[in-house]
Amino acid sequence: VAAPSVSRSGLAVGIEVVTAEAIVGSGHTQVISWIYTAFSLVRIPLAFLVPTWWGLGVQGLAWLITITCILRMVMIYAWAARGHWQSGLTRELAHVPGSSPPAVTPGGSPPV
Repeated sequence: VAAPSVSRSGLAVGIEVVTAEAIVGSGHTQVISWIYTAFSLVRIPLAFLVPTWWGLGVQGLAWLITITCILRMVMIYAWAARGHWQSGLTRELAHVPGSSPPAVTPGGSPPV
């Protein structure tokens, strides 16, 4: 009964994972960690309340997961669309001696 509602989040989860991993691969792990942690912490109390509020029981949990997956994907995609992660870790590595990451403008590519 809950499978159709959970399957609706499949595309959102795919977009979320690919986008989040691209950002994490660039070294920007903090924002993604905050997003995942926040959604996980919100899901816990909602898991107790939503089935009763909506009167759907276990299917309410499936809808909760679906809705939060889609919202999380939108948040991650919106952050990625800003493009700040494409500039590398210039600010984070500025204090490390001997490191000079290549200058990249958002939406651009590093100099060759």
